[in-house]
Formats: sequence, structure tokens, C-alpha cells
Amino acid sequence: MNEINEIDAWLRATGMTESRLGLLACANAKAVARIRSGDARIKTLDAVMAYIRGNPASRRVVKRKPPKA
Repeated sequence: MNEINEIDAWLRATGMTESRLGLLACANAKAVARIRSGDARIKTLDAVMAYIRGNPASRRVVKRKPPKA
């Protein structure tokens, strides 16, 4: 599986936005968009991949809206 597919699968599984992933992984909201376009540095790709591999989707809790009272 290539890195972009792995990122996409992780985002789908967690329900997280790509900008949030970028912020958490390397303090850059545009990191994933730059990875997709090919404009990211290897350091950025490595940081995002390390984050998703260190935080498997099965361990993530997807925040949901609380039920209405």
C-alpha cells in the first residue's frame, strides 16, 4: 500500500480531517494536501506516517455529537 492510500484509509477509519492530522503530526494543517500534490518534504511525509503508524485507527475514538436531550 502506498503512503497516500495508507493516509486515506487511516483518515476514513478515524473520521479525522486531513488538516487535523497535519496539525497533530507536524503542526502543519496543509501537510497532507502537500503530500497529495507532491510538494511535501520527505520530513513531512515521515512525520505524518509516523503519527498514523503510532496511532492505529483501531485505537482512535471518533468523537460523535452527543444525543439531543
